[in-house]
Amino acid sequence: MRVFLNYVTLYRPKQVHLRGVPRFRACLACCANWGRNFMCSDELLRSSQVAASLQPSAPWRCDNLRVVEADGGGDHPSARFAVLDPEKNGHLEQVCEALEITGKGTLSINVALCADDPNRVGVNVYLYFHPTEDRDQKVYQMHHPGDGAWHDLGRDIPVPRRRVYRIRILIVARVGANGFRMGAASLRFVAALEKSLESTLRKNNISSAYHAAVMEMVDRHPSASDPAFRGKLTRYLLGSNRKGMEKVTEVETRLASFGRRVFGCRFLDLGSGSGGSLVGALEAGAAYCEGWEINGEKLALSEINVGTCGMDVGKVVVRNQSMEAPDSLGSDFQPFDIVFCEEVLEHVKDLDAAVTTLSRCIERERGVGYITMPNGFAFQSVLADPHLELFGIALLNRFEAQPLATALKNHTHYSEMMGAYCHYDDYVARFAVVGLNLAPFEKTGASRKVFKRMSADLDIIRSRRSTLRTDWGAQIGADTLGILEERLDAYLAEATARQKEATGEAATDSVREAFVRDYGQAHFAFLASGTSMIDTNQ
Repeated sequence: MRVFLNYVTLYRPKQVHLRGVPRFRACLACCANWGRNFMCSDELLRSSQVAASLQPSAPWRCDNLRVVEADGGGDHPSARFAVLDPEKNGHLEQVCEALEITGKGTLSINVALCADDPNRVGVNVYLYFHPTEDRDQKVYQMHHPGDGAWHDLGRDIPVPRRRVYRIRILIVARVGANGFRMGAASLRFVAALEKSLESTLRKNNISSAYHAAVMEMVDRHPSASDPAFRGKLTRYLLGSNRKGMEKVTEVETRLASFGRRVFGCRFLDLGSGSGGSLVGALEAGAAYCEGWEINGEKLALSEINVGTCGMDVGKVVVRNQSMEAPDSLGSDFQPFDIVFCEEVLEHVKDLDAAVTTLSRCIERERGVGYITMPNGFAFQSVLADPHLELFGIALLNRFEAQPLATALKNHTHYSEMMGAYCHYDDYVARFAVVGLNLAPFEKTGASRKVFKRMSADLDIIRSRRSTLRTDWGAQIGADTLGILEERLDAYLAEATARQKEATGEAATDSVREAFVRDYGQAHFAFLASGTSMIDTNQ
């Protein structure tokens, strides 16, 4: 017998943007057809950002209950009547399998029930905080008074700042009950509004002008309708100053052993984005700061940021300058003491030209570069690439990857945005050609815990590869799918061979560390210098 809830009230996203309010996400992918009438509350949308998507699937699962159509009467004309097996407890069960709530707030659940037996009919709600296991859960119970009247059994469940993966709703009838009638039900998540604009500005060390510019930029983005992307971009831009100051402090601490300081230096940020590292360098006392950015929107954003950060703006210049034009620097170009280049090289089309530019920007005697980039060949990057979070796309070149990005993420300019991922040794070799020595920013660790995690990631890649054609065959073209399968097969063969070598009895520390470096580090971080002063063992 197919049994459905009559309706569920879902709060769907609108273009409502709150200044200073953190974006919380509630993606409700419910494992049920929860009715036909979906209503939206403008009042709720004014107080929170909620995204909801409904995926019709199976009805409520019925156990030890015989469900018949009945006229509920009054406010519940379409209620269902459940008759209990006289010798067994019975229940109706619904599981929201792909439910994901991120952020602190309140989950409101309500089920209308009518029952005649005190304390024998109720609703249990289970929240699961682990993606696959039931060990991490909380249970909430609501009992019907058994007075023969309709009651809305509801509860506002506080959700902590952690991820909820599943919700299980159980309508329970115990032996001795005469059954019950079930009417309407609702499930909604209301995000907590706990931060004012002032606290957001203070926490992130940003101005109200920069905050307003960020929100306007996010509104204009082509993917602004995607709540996950919108929240990620907003958090990244609003937190750029705080993260920039943290990163400058971290790098300066590392450089202190080599006698280098940000204070009083000439500082350059290549691909400066919204200017967070420039603000961090000004905070640390840099004598002069310069940022290069070719994205027009980010360039305008960084000008607002550094211009309103409350520091001496006469010490900072932001310019539209490409890394791929080393000959444009001119003979009078003055190199810098400290150069940042974070998450930029994977986007350039001419990597050798960009590396040449870097070599000219770093002062040869005392200059140091801090360079980071994603490791596209790490197991984590293959499982979900750093930009679109798509399986396997990091193994394709930018032109091969474009059909995949378009089909699965509606990302039509991936080939324009991306350059290429390179292996660790390739980066070292390219920088050596222009006279720069690369040293790891941190020493690679090859512990048993790391190997266990990597082994689990590799098993997941194998599993995803085995079901690739079933999962994506109907969404992407045969040519793209064939190329992806070929690259994954070659990658798995090489990674498996390296894993066997690194875990063998004859494996040396250097072999194990190289395996972890090449496949276990999601990002590479280097210190670059024209001299050999930087010793990674210090």
